[in-house]
Amino acid sequence: MFEVAGAFSPSPCADVLALVAGDADFLPALRAVLQRPELRRAYVIAGAGAVSRRYRDAIAAEERAALLSLDGLLGQMAPGVLDLRAGRRPRRSDGVADVEGVMDALEKAATAATANANANATANAAAANAAAAPPPLTLNLSGPGGAAWGDGEMAALVRRLVGRPAIAALLGELWVHHTSLSDEAASPLCELIRASPLRELHVSDCNPGLSLDGVEALAAAAEEAGCGSSSRPRRLYINARHLPPSAEAVAMQRSFAASVTLRLGGGRGGGKGSPSPQGRGKGSPASQGRKGGGSGGGRAHHKGG
Repeated sequence: MFEVAGAFSPSPCADVLALVAGDADFLPALRAVLQRPELRRAYVIAGAGAVSRRYRDAIAAEERAALLSLDGLLGQMAPGVLDLRAGRRPRRSDGVADVEGVMDALEKAATAATANANANATANAAAANAAAAPPPLTLNLSGPGGAAWGDGEMAALVRRLVGRPAIAALLGELWVHHTSLSDEAASPLCELIRASPLRELHVSDCNPGLSLDGVEALAAAAEEAGCGSSSRPRRLYINARHLPPSAEAVAMQRSFAASVTLRLGGGRGGGKGSPSPQGRGKGSPASQGRKGGGSGGGRAHHKGG
């Protein structure tokens, strides 16, 4: 920061400084560089919850400093990423999560992504005659706060997406970890896997959570949809790090390896992990699901496992 502001040279490297950090420990350095007359402006860029009130007040007291929202900037830089986590989830007047509000956000993002792709294709002479392909959308509904996102909301959203194939065709990532999903959500999620070009699905650490049966149903749906094949080359990444790498889970992971990259808890790249929230004991929903052919609405099986 000091080098950019010209502390070690006759003149600064820039006349505007952007500090991407919400830590108040930077305040003394910020005040020091603002003493340089050549520096016209300094911007502190951070997430809404990452800056203390004291630091906010200190930045506001500096005439040539300003605090910018990181979330707002990312929204402009990546309009295809819908950050509807926790408290950002649309909420109806009765306090329930607003599925229609989520669909409205998806529709706006899809429209913006398509318009940007067309504009870029027009501006690029080499691609002017090529079909404009908008980047895939990322929908992040994760987090335990805000209006609860459970099985009913997930099923309602999938029904609307299936009914709007133009929007479903743009959905590349869905993040719903740390929500209220259970194995009941596996069936609509399987339908979504088959109806969209989904590349990533994050369902870890929900409460009560998806059991191994539910996750296996998702993997089976990915296989049925042709993930990892010539018609749909990309394998589906499923983040289920809440499931421990038991022998049964690892066997299932290997069974669907051609279609799915499955992240389990523990082991290399998987974090420490934790036991499945529903458990695997005798009489648990998961163990009953295996005896009865799966509880997630998809087909649950081990191929040669």
